Amino acid sequence: MQEKNIQQLSEELAQTYKYQCLLAMSLYKKLCEAQDAEMVRLGATEKDLESLNEDDPDVVHYLQSKLGYFISFTNSFRGWVFKDLDHNFDVADVRDATHAFDRLATITAQDEFGSSVSKLRDTLKELGQTSQAQSRELSRIMWALLKE
Repeated sequence: MQEKNIQQLSEELAQTYKYQCLLAMSLYKKLCEAQDAEMVRLGATEKDLESLNEDDPDVVHYLQSKLGYFISFTNSFRGWVFKDLDHNFDVADVRDATHAFDRLATITAQDEFGSSVSKLRDTLKELGQTSQAQSRELSRIMWALLKE
């Protein structure tokens, strides 16, 4: 009887972590979409969005001053989707992106969004016992968010 309760509790906790990850990834997706919308408002093309990186300090500083953060295409939700379509997506991509966000977000953005980005990073290890399992679960979450 106790084994069943432990297993049931374990499954409930796993679902809680997946839900927390889903919420955090949903916010991160919205941050990425807001940045894309700002860039499009300035006249950026799809190609411009896909080449967005830290090599252009003027763009980085503009977005930091306007939105409070900068997210390169590689670290963006859309970038992850493209990698997943090519079967190259890995949990490390999300981990790297959350660390980049910490580094490139202003103090105000850290105060507003930092805990959610940290929650995303912190829940990754709870999505599976291996990097492959975590990556598969993240992929499922990403595609679920794309359907919303």
